[in-house]
Amino acid sequence: MPNGFLFNPWGWQHLLAWIIVIVLCFLLAKFCRNVSKLIYKTILFVIWAILFGFEINKIVNPGPVTLDSIPLYFCSMILYIAPFAIFIKKNDVSEGFEGFLAFYMLLAGTAIYFNPTGVLNNIGLFYSIHTLLFHGLMIVMGFYIIVYNRKKMDFFSFLKSATVFLALVLIATCINEISHFAGHGLNAFQFSRWKEPFSLPIVKLIDNSLRSINCHFLFIILYFIIFSIGAFIVYLIFYIFINHNLKFYRSERLEYFIFKIKYNYKKHRKK
Repeated sequence: MPNGFLFNPWGWQHLLAWIIVIVLCFLLAKFCRNVSKLIYKTILFVIWAILFGFEINKIVNPGPVTLDSIPLYFCSMILYIAPFAIFIKKNDVSEGFEGFLAFYMLLAGTAIYFNPTGVLNNIGLFYSIHTLLFHGLMIVMGFYIIVYNRKKMDFFSFLKSATVFLALVLIATCINEISHFAGHGLNAFQFSRWKEPFSLPIVKLIDNSLRSINCHFLFIILYFIIFSIGAFIVYLIFYIFINHNLKFYRSERLEYFIFKIKYNYKKHRKK
């Protein structure tokens, strides 16, 4: 492959992907933040369908398809959770799924875009495009969910999303344990104690330290805490920003309303 087409971290292709993601987020925030529920769900479904199509292509393209081909990465959870968030009737469960996509998946997509070294090092044209598109749309979907539900997102929304994440961590742990003893050795969420340590630097450091003292259960707890802290920071940033802007907007409307009352009162007195 010519050097000009190698997808290196922070190369021109990576920067172009950043621009596309930012533009998509802006357009959705500008024109689709107040659309009907049906249009909102349709937009989420279109994003999910693109992700699903690319993931299926990545699975069947090299061949043959085996158990190891099943996408069980943390970032892959968007493929399984999004349909529930889209099609389940609005309740605490669906809000938990939406919150997971908004906080945890936005965190994961952004983390990869800021530090793509582990996944974007001359891995080939298709896989490079897949990586940038997949994680870029994770950012777009998470951002749009927050913007659309900006007046409803609160701390309980985060707690519901953390509950979903905890359930996924427990399921991933069971998959890793059962598959190992069944002779398949899957590596859900990349934290199986029989596989290579996690690639994220801080998590890998903790994993290596705890493996040396054979304390994988503690690693699972810390894994949940680390990612939940990151997701909470995402929630906090948007909560503060959105609340500030809503209060500013409302204060402007209130001032304008008071001004109109005073203006009409003075106009009436002159008559």
